[in-house]
Amino acid sequence: MSNIGRTIGRNIEKIKERLGVTNEDIGEVLGVTRQTVGKYIAGEQIIDSAKLFKLASFCNVPLKYFLQDSEASLSFMFRADNPKDTFDQSKALLINRKLISYCDLLKAANEADSVYIPESYRITVSGKSLSEDQRDKIKEIADKQRRALGLEDEIDIYRILEDHGINVYAMSLDISLDALSAYSEEYGAFILINDRQDIPEERKRFSCAHELGHLIFHR
Repeated sequence: MSNIGRTIGRNIEKIKERLGVTNEDIGEVLGVTRQTVGKYIAGEQIIDSAKLFKLASFCNVPLKYFLQDSEASLSFMFRADNPKDTFDQSKALLINRKLISYCDLLKAANEADSVYIPESYRITVSGKSLSEDQRDKIKEIADKQRRALGLEDEIDIYRILEDHGINVYAMSLDISLDALSAYSEEYGAFILINDRQDIPEERKRFSCAHELGHLIFHR
């Protein structure tokens, strides 16, 4: 069993789980049996380059995805009533790729500074409501962050967050989310704003601040 066979197999298994497809589904795309797909995943048989290219196109990932030992990924945070229905694994994979490609582009243009993730705080909440002490603590943290970022008088929240190393990315998404936030130790913090035309600009600014709260409290 070769190292490259094991690497490709692990990555096929990961993408299969993310997209919710079966060995049989992949077999139909590649024109092979599900048993053969099982051998690819186990590393017992190396998939040929033509089939690997076809699989990459089907999964909407670059060919190199299957050849690398580990894939850079982001942890997502957002508010949604039904996150599994609203933001499935295929959407997560697509946005993960776009945000990382955006960051790699900044690095290539020498415009990426050091990775920055906001301070994180832990407040334990029991029940459905906050105590007075917890509310005071959250207000204290919020005031501290506003002062640190210079948000007390400035209204251009997008520029301020970008100036402080938080990547703000606008993208029109056909999902019922106004925004989401994401981070990784390698790439830092992101806030993605759903830039659909039907979402008011004031709502987008509010969502940006809301996602900053996720980065601070929910990481």
